Amino acid sequence: MSRMKQIRKIAWSIFWKTALAGALTGYVAGFVVGFILGFTGAMLGVDKAVLSQVIAILGFLAGMLASFFCFNFFLARAIGKQIGNKRLEVVAADAFGERT
Repeated sequence: MSRMKQIRKIAWSIFWKTALAGALTGYVAGFVVGFILGFTGAMLGVDKAVLSQVIAILGFLAGMLASFFCFNFFLARAIGKQIGNKRLEVVAADAFGERT
């Protein structure tokens, strides 16, 4: 079992890339969804109060989804990569005699 100090480089490598890319893509995804919905809603004459609530909720969800895909991308790239003298691996639970 690894200790926190031993895996700090791997955690930091994944965290900073994910945080930066997730914030940027989340912002862009929220902006794009908000712009499209706002423009379409204004053209259709939807009430501004209702439209702003829908834009906020769907923009938030689009941002969260984009952030998750960034996390998934950087995690997948980190698996198997040598970081310092450690490497993150995915193994089957039964590889060590554990029961699932």
